Amino acid sequence: AKRAIDGNTAVSFTEDVLQRYESYGWHVLDLGDVAWEPRLGVLGNVVPRVLDADFAAPQRNASYHSWVLGSHDLFQHSAVTTAGGRTYFSRAVELALAGSADEQPWGDGDGLVELHEVVPFVKAWTAEWVRQASGGRAVQTPVLWKLGVGRIKTSDIPQDVTLIRL
Repeated sequence: AKRAIDGNTAVSFTEDVLQRYESYGWHVLDLGDVAWEPRLGVLGNVVPRVLDADFAAPQRNASYHSWVLGSHDLFQHSAVTTAGGRTYFSRAVELALAGSADEQPWGDGDGLVELHEVVPFVKAWTAEWVRQASGGRAVQTPVLWKLGVGRIKTSDIPQDVTLIRL
């Protein structure tokens, strides 16, 4: 990218921003092909494809305790509820972390909100709210990734990843 503070770009410089941050030892994710959909007011993108590749790759200096719960899968978008002023996904995460995921049928009521409880709760509620709001025309499927592994199926989530003690 060419940068100039003010004036003629002949005195500007060219910089590879991704390379600069990688030189600091950061793990940089290039989210690639992102397209704005102004009619919906949300991003419709292929970020999940980039995360599939980046998170499955071996990581330098990684503890492998990093998880990412993404709002939607490839070629989907994160649907917004105008009445709620947020996405259905963010509302589901909020409820899950507030304790709803620890209740039956998702959790065991032990006062710990765990990853294996949160993910199915968020997937189910997000999918259902989007289905209802769209009259069945839209699908939104949250996705879980683990650093150094890639996509994780709900059935493969370990039972011992505690997120919050209630």
